[in-house]
Amino acid sequence: MGELHDWFRNQHPGLRTYRTLNEKLLQAAKDDPTHRAVYRLLSNLASGYAATFDEEPLPIEVAERAYQRLLMLVAEAERSLGSSVETQLAVLNEIAAAELY
Repeated sequence: MGELHDWFRNQHPGLRTYRTLNEKLLQAAKDDPTHRAVYRLLSNLASGYAATFDEEPLPIEVAERAYQRLLMLVAEAERSLGSSVETQLAVLNEIAAAELY
């Protein structure tokens, strides 16, 4: 997960970044079945955002706010992986309820 956060943190907040992140998250879900739920929930956020704004004008403010929100969620997910089951579940619930825009 740390590699995903580091990669995402250094990307432009454009739709191509979200598509690539989605691919990386889906691969991580296959490679790390123990944490599949967190990868799939984050993937749903990234792919949903990219699909919503595909070929639509994307205001800079929306793009930046969505990028910062998803970056924060990826960081929280990363921190939760070694935490208690209760903490992991709380983070999963936060991601499941999150909206990027």
